[in-house]
Amino acid sequence: MAETADRTNYEDGRMVATGVRRLSPADTQIFEGTFSLLHCAVKGDTLYRGVFAVLMFPIHHPDQYVSLWYTDIDSSDKDKDKDREIGLIEDLSAFPEETQRLIRESLVKHYYEQTITRIHKVKYRHGLLFFDGETR
Repeated sequence: MAETADRTNYEDGRMVATGVRRLSPADTQIFEGTFSLLHCAVKGDTLYRGVFAVLMFPIHHPDQYVSLWYTDIDSSDKDKDKDREIGLIEDLSAFPEETQRLIRESLVKHYYEQTITRIHKVKYRHGLLFFDGETR
């Protein structure tokens, strides 16, 4: 039991040291707002509007390590990225089912992928492969 507590404290400390905030169901409320945009309220912080989810590494575990981001439209520094990280959800299954659904919908929008159903022709030019095919 002590090892688990020590490991958790180490990981918390490491995340704090890198500036990553861990989001938990106890301090984070995620809901759908106006125009079907995702909103996130963090206890002791502000309400973030227009939130989107991004998978962190490893991408093969879509319910783990989901980062929540928002676009800072009030950014005074025009040269810097306006997208800012709110925090990291380590395990999506710890959140209520409705929250899980909203996060998964955001991920589907962010990671749109097509399935190749047929390849008609492949060409190799300039070190690249060019495909003529069909997708769905």
